[in-house]
Amino acid sequence: MTNSQLKTLAILAMTADHIGAVFFPQALLLRVIGRLTMPIMCFLLTEGFRHTRSIKRYAGRLAVFALLSELPFDLAFFGGVFFGLQNIFFTLLSGLLALNALSSRRPTAFYEAIAWGGVAALLRADYGFYGVLLILLFFYLGQRHVALPLCMFLLTLFFFGPSIQLFALLALLPISFYNGQRGRELGRLFYLYYPLHLLILSAAYTLAIF
Repeated sequence: MTNSQLKTLAILAMTADHIGAVFFPQALLLRVIGRLTMPIMCFLLTEGFRHTRSIKRYAGRLAVFALLSELPFDLAFFGGVFFGLQNIFFTLLSGLLALNALSSRRPTAFYEAIAWGGVAALLRADYGFYGVLLILLFFYLGQRHVALPLCMFLLTLFFFGPSIQLFALLALLPISFYNGQRGRELGRLFYLYYPLHLLILSAAYTLAIF
């Protein structure tokens, strides 16, 4: 699978998950499909980190979309401004900064990376510390490492227990077929889709209840 194909799969799984969360919270299948999204996004972020020409621009792009997505995120899932949970871009940004800290090989690099995980947790960003650790897991083990399924299973079990989140391990199958090719360039669509589809879901839900 190419980079763009993985992105498309993540978008489709995320859309199914969010439709389920907003309209059909009892539809377990939609939520199971949605578990594919986070691991794929974390993996793609590690690929972006490896190939970006500028970490600052990459981090800046994530920060911009984190801010742009927060109101649509709140509207879709909470019906209004809500400070108790932040959108996934804050987690991805924290993970990127953790990777950047570790790659610096400074004496304090490990503690800086853990601190960025703590930031994601304190912000109550979606998936929080778990998401940051998952990013680090993909970066250091790679997509086909024999220990990856077990490590991801234990990490997920530690944070979520025996829950639906364990279906996230299914994402390792398409990730294992990643061929390192970019594929058809999606440009900013991959980033823009997140706030736009949340706005559409929020508007559709508002119309449905009226």
